[in-house]
Amino acid sequence: MPDRDAVERQQTVAVVVIVTNKSDASLTGVTVSVPSAAFKPAVAVTFPADVSPFGTAHATITLQPEAQAAFGAHKVAVVAEYSWAGPAGARRSAQTATVSLQIKRRFEEEAKGLPGGTAAFLYLLLPVVPAFLAFDVVDRLRKGETLRMPTFSTEHIVPAFLLSLLFSIGFMTAASFNVELAYSDPGLFLRVLALSAALGAGVPCVRWLYAVVVRWRWAFTNDDTPAEYLRKALLGPRAPSDYVWIEGTVGSETWEGVRLRQPDDTLVLGVRLQATAATGAGGTVREDVWTTLTTEIFEQTALKDRRLLVKLVKTGAVGLRFQQKIIRGGQPIDGAVAVDGLAGLKETSGKSTPKPLVEPVR
Repeated sequence: MPDRDAVERQQTVAVVVIVTNKSDASLTGVTVSVPSAAFKPAVAVTFPADVSPFGTAHATITLQPEAQAAFGAHKVAVVAEYSWAGPAGARRSAQTATVSLQIKRRFEEEAKGLPGGTAAFLYLLLPVVPAFLAFDVVDRLRKGETLRMPTFSTEHIVPAFLLSLLFSIGFMTAASFNVELAYSDPGLFLRVLALSAALGAGVPCVRWLYAVVVRWRWAFTNDDTPAEYLRKALLGPRAPSDYVWIEGTVGSETWEGVRLRQPDDTLVLGVRLQATAATGAGGTVREDVWTTLTTEIFEQTALKDRRLLVKLVKTGAVGLRFQQKIIRGGQPIDGAVAVDGLAGLKETSGKSTPKPLVEPVR
């Protein structure tokens, strides 16, 4: 007789075992065992060794579910073995009884009190919510925004539901390999939440790392050489298809230059360049390079092949010179690009002129 019908995995249940001797022979060497794959004795128990004729004996066995026992109802066999003496000599016999026990999930009773379907819905969303919260926190750190308590709004429901389905598919796949994934195990519960948070934080972390790499490779700096400036201006992630020479003001200070953008969309101004073919041994222009410039890379002043131009500049076959410098306060400045002091620049209406960033000059 168990003291209750249902038990959680980390709990124990007491089962009272009563052995009744209905014969006039004494029972000796009485042992009681529970041969179950779902339950194990939590503490050692000693049953009375002898039961007198027409007498009874009892003991309490404390059982605990195995760590990987399946949830649901179980039929647990209790086996009492004993020896007795009859006309034909000593005999060893056994009697069995069946105890019905159910292994339930943690918070199962509480979940039954929730409105219909809510418990299953929350059980589905539980591993997804930490991912959204971790994503919000790390993404704010990436953007340099003020931290606040993360929110879970209606716009998150559809992606959360889809991710929950993916998690469920993963759980079912694990179950097909006899891997039990149950939230009633505190250790597993924490691992699921930690994995969910790690996956959620991983997305903005990857974007953060990508932004760092892009900034390192493509961000303009005041120390850029003309070759570096050309590479970033032509091939960078924010490189425009057409280049515009603009005039504008920051406060009372005037600026002029080619409008360009940093990888984070910050405004910078650049110079216009001239591309010249390298000279040969006699000091004359290399005709093969000049032919490449005027036929394969440029069509008059229109740039056709940006990558080939950058490649030839890198190898030294093509040289660069300033054609039109950046103007600040009416004075040209040194350097291929102006990065600082442009916050809040207002372009002067009617002063923007499309101009090629680089032109071939013999």
